[in-house]
Amino acid sequence: MSTEENKKIVLGYFEDRSAGNPRAFDRFADSAQWMIMAKGAMGGSKSKAELLKIIEQNTARFEAPVKFTVTGVTAEGDRVAVEAQGYAKLKSGKTYENLYHFLFIVRDGKIQTGKEYCDFLYASEVFRP
Repeated sequence: MSTEENKKIVLGYFEDRSAGNPRAFDRFADSAQWMIMAKGAMGGSKSKAELLKIIEQNTARFEAPVKFTVTGVTAEGDRVAVEAQGYAKLKSGKTYENLYHFLFIVRDGKIQTGKEYCDFLYASEVFRP
């Protein structure tokens, strides 16, 4: 697939995630790996099923899905890098706002790998009861 097609797949994922559309994950290969680039309990490599479970648990805390605003995209071949801002209101009344960098590997029309970088210390503090 072309670099432009790979970008469309990744940007479509963010559009669907922001809209709360579970079909966002149809863009992932069944064997996809998601790497949370943090030390400690939050970090590590997750399967697609494990990622879906984490997102389901987090989404239950929000009034609405996290809204991702893409602020930059760089793509070359099968690699698509995305800078984004995430925003959501939690049912607890807290506001979640984080800055992200994602790196995706797209092959055969599907996301094969995703790497997520953000301020995980901030996220853990916001999610703490």
